Amino acid sequence: MSDKVTFSFKLQSDWGDGFTGEFLITNNTDRPINNWELTFTWNATITSYYTCKVKGQVGNTTTIYPLWDKTIAAGETRNFGFQGAPGNIKDEPTDFKLKCDEFTTEVPLANITILEYTREKLGKVAGTTRCTVAFKADQDLLAWEARANGGTGVGIGLLVGEGSTLAAGEIGTFDVDTEELTLGDKEYTIKVYGKNQGGEWST
Repeated sequence: MSDKVTFSFKLQSDWGDGFTGEFLITNNTDRPINNWELTFTWNATITSYYTCKVKGQVGNTTTIYPLWDKTIAAGETRNFGFQGAPGNIKDEPTDFKLKCDEFTTEVPLANITILEYTREKLGKVAGTTRCTVAFKADQDLLAWEARANGGTGVGIGLLVGEGSTLAAGEIGTFDVDTEELTLGDKEYTIKVYGKNQGGEWST
C-alpha cells in the first residue's frame, strides 16, 4: 500500500486553546481512487472537519470519508482540513489506512498452524519441562508473538516467544522453559499470534 498511496499531516496553526491542520493523501497509482475512507490513530481531539465526516471512532482510532471530492485522480494530492482542541500538539497521527473501490489495506488475518508441540524434562529440576513449538502461517507476517495460558487476543497471557518477519509457509520454532510459567507439570496452552501485512494481529 505504501507504494500506491502516501499520507502526511500538516499542522497549520496552534494557539494553545486550539489548532488547525490537514491530512494530505497522494495517489501514486496510474488510476483514480474512488469512494475512499481514511482510518488513522491520534491522541489529539478533532472537533470538526472542513470537507469530511466521521464514519466511526473506537478509542483513538477514527475513520473519515469525504463529503465531496470522493475521487483522487492518478498522481493527485488532496488535502482535507480540520480543527481541534486543545492546542500544544506534540505528536502526529499514525497508522494511516485507506480503503476504496480499487484496492484496500484490509488483509485477511493470518491462520497459524502449530506443527509440533513437544515437552521434555529439564534435568533434575523438579516439576520443570521445556516445550518446543514449531509453527507456520498461511501468509507473510510482519511479526509474531507466542503467549502461554491466556485465552484470545494479543496481550493476554505470558509472552513466551516472539520474532520478526516470517514468510508464508516458513517454519518458525521457539523453546519455552515452563519454570518461567510457575506451572510445573500442570497443563497449559501456547498460542502463536501473527501480524499481517495490514498491521492487524490474528486472534
